[in-house]
Amino acid sequence: MGRPQAQEIYRHFKGELYQIITIARHSETSEELVIYQALYGEYKVYARPLVSFIEEIGTGKYRFSLFHPTETKTADIKAMPAGTVTVESKEETKEETETKEEAELNDEFDLSAIDPLLLEFLNAETYEKRYSILTALHSRITDEMINTIAASLELEIAAGEIEKRYMELRHCLTTMKKFEINR
Repeated sequence: MGRPQAQEIYRHFKGELYQIITIARHSETSEELVIYQALYGEYKVYARPLVSFIEEIGTGKYRFSLFHPTETKTADIKAMPAGTVTVESKEETKEETETKEEAELNDEFDLSAIDPLLLEFLNAETYEKRYSILTALHSRITDEMINTIAASLELEIAAGEIEKRYMELRHCLTTMKKFEINR
């Protein structure tokens, strides 16, 4: 497992997502600490010793694993159970895994049938960019799009009137954008 970097997103072995803010050094012990923020609930900020953050807690299972949104197939996002942990295979390099998954994704789904702005949203690297794409999607947003976007952000948007759901999603993104680290 590599060293966590600012803005990377990690999944805790219990299933929740967290974004790395920075690596800090304890002023008295010089121990390295990972400073990270929950991407759910009240978006609390936590500190944990680096060695504890990256430790293996079982055979091939880590306390935190780097989250790769591209590892989740669009059709499976809604069905993905909480607590799913993705651990890279030790037998394949990261590049081989990504290439294999892209090929599988292209084989299983007709990407031309998906709204290009939705694909752009799913590939956006900042919450600022995602917010701007969501705003552009407003006039043509569907319940399915809201479900997909919410799942990609690890959010649950209750069923109901589409405009209300859109506004709730937009509010959540505003909060995420507020806490995003800009460099």
